[in-house]
Amino acid sequence: VFYQLEAAAAGLGAGPLGSIPAISPGFAKSRIEAEVRARRVSWESCRHHEVTLSEIYGQLAESLDLGPDLIQQLMGLELDLELAHATRNHRIAELYDLCLDQGKSVGFVSDIYHDRDLIASLLAKAGYRDYEFLVVSSESRATKASGLLYARLLREWRIEPSRWLHVGDNLLSDVGKAKKAGLRALHYPKCLDQLGKHPILASRLIGRQADQYPAADLLPKSH
Repeated sequence: VFYQLEAAAAGLGAGPLGSIPAISPGFAKSRIEAEVRARRVSWESCRHHEVTLSEIYGQLAESLDLGPDLIQQLMGLELDLELAHATRNHRIAELYDLCLDQGKSVGFVSDIYHDRDLIASLLAKAGYRDYEFLVVSSESRATKASGLLYARLLREWRIEPSRWLHVGDNLLSDVGKAKKAGLRALHYPKCLDQLGKHPILASRLIGRQADQYPAADLLPKSH
């Protein structure tokens, strides 16, 4: 997403911002570094385990000397790209449908700097609209990776940990930390990791995502 964002913002991909001289070819790297700084500042100043997108772009504005209007446009562009990438994982969808058919309570928990509204939109686009709760770390400032988000969920829902099944693609935060909190956990490897093990596809995947999926083809025609 960051490399597509860089291409669109610099006018390389006919993005809605057109050509912006202030955005250099190193914008993707600057965006990544801004998140690292935002996390460090958030932890050192408030002991927060999570940041928000606004905090990340605040760091980006400072490092690149960008004005508030341009920062808002770039944030909007990043959100558009995130939505453009949303798709339905059919194997997870089968598990989701099975749970609903059996009357199970379903919820989503995400370690992410995006807000609840965006995550809800991503889920809706992928066909996940029926769930009891949606928790994002950017609001609680507690994360699955720290284990604090699981503790908060168990306090709020007052359900025995052994009755929860958490499914996720991160072995540490989705499996290890969930099990440490007493939940049952199921690891579902990331699709990219699975494709990367394919003898032919692996060589084609490396460094080509941005080329194969230009931002201009993903973004809505009007912004």
